[in-house]
Amino acid sequence: GTVALALLTEVTYAQAASDDQFASLRSAWLRGLLDLRIPGGGFREAPTSIEESAYFNGEGWLALAAYRDLHPENSAADAALNALDAAMIARYSKTPDRNFYHWGAMAAAQRYATTRDRRFLDFLRDQARQFLTRFAARDAADANNCADMEGVAATLEVLNRADDAGGELAQRMRVWLSQEATRVPRPPTPT
Repeated sequence: GTVALALLTEVTYAQAASDDQFASLRSAWLRGLLDLRIPGGGFREAPTSIEESAYFNGEGWLALAAYRDLHPENSAADAALNALDAAMIARYSKTPDRNFYHWGAMAAAQRYATTRDRRFLDFLRDQARQFLTRFAARDAADANNCADMEGVAATLEVLNRADDAGGELAQRMRVWLSQEATRVPRPPTPT
């Protein structure tokens, strides 16, 4: 996960600041992320392991999608991302995972924004339905669902772009997001 987050952070910074001073590190983090990729699957938890993690798979997918948007000319990243798109959609459509949800939703939203490929829209809808049906309930009254809120918000943004903001699924997501927003701890009010 660290390699993916380092790459994602640098890509976000480079794009926002129009600053390429960390380009050599970006290239190294990309190589590292691609080296952690398991053909036909996601990402290794560690260089010495073949085990995957739903959480790391989502992080890696988002990082590679963000990198690809900044550097569409990189054919190795493009090929890896296209294979990863298929693997992540297939795996998590079949076996949804709460640990994957928010990163996976943000990755699929990024891919939809770039490609307008309907399979990402369909995947987001399916993941949102699974989330609302199976994962949205809190384990405890004080549970922190901020990560899930990111996934729901990313999905809602795509539904808005796809002219589906008024649909039943979007309405359910908005209600859940509004309820969660009222539960987020607030800093004390200055006196």
